[in-house]
Amino acid sequence: MHTRLLALFAVLALAAVPAAAQKEEKEDKKLDFKINIALDTRLDGQVTAYSASPDKGTELGFGGKFITLVMDGAITENLTYAYRQRLFTKDLNPTTFFNATDWLYLKYRFHKNFSLTAGKDVIAIGGFEYDMNPIDVYFYSMYCNNVTCYQLGLSLTYVDDIGDHSLKAQVTNSPFSTAAYDGRFAYNLLWSGNMGWFKTLYSVNMVERERGHYLNYIALGNRFAFNPVTVDIDYTNRYAVGGNQRGFFSDFSLTCMVTCSLSEKFNVFLKGGYDQNLGQEAGISNPYDPMVVPGTKYFVYGAGVEFFPIKGKKDLRLHAFWYSDNSNPVPNIFNIGVRWRINVFQSENHKS
Repeated sequence: MHTRLLALFAVLALAAVPAAAQKEEKEDKKLDFKINIALDTRLDGQVTAYSASPDKGTELGFGGKFITLVMDGAITENLTYAYRQRLFTKDLNPTTFFNATDWLYLKYRFHKNFSLTAGKDVIAIGGFEYDMNPIDVYFYSMYCNNVTCYQLGLSLTYVDDIGDHSLKAQVTNSPFSTAAYDGRFAYNLLWSGNMGWFKTLYSVNMVERERGHYLNYIALGNRFAFNPVTVDIDYTNRYAVGGNQRGFFSDFSLTCMVTCSLSEKFNVFLKGGYDQNLGQEAGISNPYDPMVVPGTKYFVYGAGVEFFPIKGKKDLRLHAFWYSDNSNPVPNIFNIGVRWRINVFQSENHKS
C-alpha cells in the first residue's frame, strides 16, 4: 500500500517542478537571499511537593529548559528554508545532534496556491496543544508529552487565495521507526482553518507501528476566540485496525485550555487534560499505543500567569504556574521562570 502512495506523491511533486521552473524563468524574477537568526531560551525555578507522602521529599532548584537556535529565510522569492536546533536536550543518544534537530527543510512554492516541502519537519497532526512551540508549553497531556513530533519526509500543501484555509498531505518516516530506511511510514492529512472566531487544526493520520500494521489518529483541534478570552479544545482518538482494541473510543486524549488576556502585558490561563487507554489489558507487552499505555486514566490540571514587560514585544516573558495530576503520590509543581528571544541577525534584501 505505502509503495503506491509514495509513488503517487513523487509523481505529483516531480510533475510540478518543471512547469514551475519554466514559469519562474519566463517572469525573470529578481533573486534575493534572506536569512534570520535567533536564539530562544527558557530558564525555570521549580518546587515539587508530594501530598501525603512523608517518604518522598520536596524537590527544588533551578534548571535550563531550552536553548534553541532558529534560522529561516529565502533563497529566491519562491524557495524558502527553515531550521530549528535544540542546543540543550535530555537525549544523550550518540546521534543526539540530528535527533535534536526539530526541522530542517526546503519549501518550494510552485504555484500561488501550492507548495512542496522536503526535509525534516513537524509531523502533520491536529490539535492546538501539539501545535504550540514547546518553549511556550508549561505542562502537557500524557499523549503530547510522549508523541514524536518531527520526522523526515515530503509535504504537498494547498493554501486558498485568502490564506484562511490550508490542506497539507504529508508522507514521513514513521515516528515508531527504530532505524533509518526501515520501510515504515506515516501518512498525514491536515486541515488548518480560520473562520474568524473559530479556528481548526484537524487531521487524519495512518502511522505504521509495524510493517503493514497502523495506529490511526483522528485529531480535532478547536480554537474559539472571544476577545479577550481564547478557548482551545483538542480531542485525539487513537485506533489500531486489527489490533484487538476494545472499541473505537477506548483510547483517546482530551485537553482544554482557557487563556484570558488581561492587558497587552498580562495573560492568565487554566488548563486541564485527560488521557485514557482501555483498549488493551494493562501491563501487556508491546502495546499498540506506547504513548498512552493500556490501563491509563491520567488527569492533569493547573493554572498560571504570563507577563511581557516590554511594550509591543513578546521577546521577553516572565511566567509563574502550578500544576498537578493524579499520580501516586500526588505532586504539586510550582514554577517560575523567564523566556527570552534574541534576534541575532535579520536581513532584508541581501542579494545572493
